[in-house]
Amino acid sequence: MKFLKLFGIVLIVIIVVIVIYLSFKYFRLKEEKQEFDMRAKQAEIQLELDKINNATSQQEENKKSNLECTKTVYMASLETWNKNCKSRGLGDNCSLPVAVKDSLEKETKDTLDQCNKMFPIK
Repeated sequence: MKFLKLFGIVLIVIIVVIVIYLSFKYFRLKEEKQEFDMRAKQAEIQLELDKINNATSQQEENKKSNLECTKTVYMASLETWNKNCKSRGLGDNCSLPVAVKDSLEKETKDTLDQCNKMFPIK
């Protein structure tokens, strides 16, 4: 009888130890999963921030390049306009015949369109 009582107590202690061990193991695994999930979320957020920063940098670069391209087109257009004026014996920024004016304006517009295609601005 004493043996059964002792065996029962030992069995209860073993069960309690196993339950405590499994509880600690469960909570430890739960903490590790939460930490893993948090790191995964941080990595996801960082990736999104990097995408935004890269897009912003690309947009800024496109803006600068588009502005420089536009400036170059207008400067070249003005130079061509004035060359046409001089070839007619007139001064800079003269009034050109409609056909010449329309041709130069179309060329300028087409070149500006190329700037906008090469360096799109959103």
